[in-house]
Amino acid sequence: VLLKLLARRGAELPHLARAAVISGPAARVCLRMPRWQLWAGRLCAQVMPTLRFAGSVRPDLLTSDPLVAAAYEPDPLVHRWTSARLGMEILDNGPQVLSSVSRISLPCLLIHGAEDAITDPAGSQEVAARLAGPHALRIYASMRHEPHNERQRELVFRDVEQWAEQYVLSNNPQPAAASEPLRLKAQP
Repeated sequence: VLLKLLARRGAELPHLARAAVISGPAARVCLRMPRWQLWAGRLCAQVMPTLRFAGSVRPDLLTSDPLVAAAYEPDPLVHRWTSARLGMEILDNGPQVLSSVSRISLPCLLIHGAEDAITDPAGSQEVAARLAGPHALRIYASMRHEPHNERQRELVFRDVEQWAEQYVLSNNPQPAAASEPLRLKAQP
């Protein structure tokens, strides 16, 4: 969603944000559906867009941390329904994002778990390769869809903090080369 917004309206956002941290973007969704289900989903999205389907993401797909996964199920803020339109928007979002991210000039840090079974880490690699502005990509081994909710979350937080210090919090409005990825400094 954020990548789509930045691609469409990024030029209007510099006064609101200096950079973006994007976790597990849905540039490539791992879900594979038979053609008939896609056809039925598209029909429902047009004819009955608010038709809802039960189902939420399995907690073990989000994180390997059993404590975080256990807290997910009873959380009243977890949305347990998907409308036909939202489902199709999620599936259709990837190609739209990939075709438009070259318009994003805002600095971006992309983070993704290498074991993500919801969105494909290769999608983040494609996004990074197409971004026009300064960016960094960090794919974390042994992490799933929400790296910030994994047992090794401190590594993720340290990388985000380091990136923010290196670019966002510095007085340097433009990193060295806008077309090259930012390199995260090694921690001592």
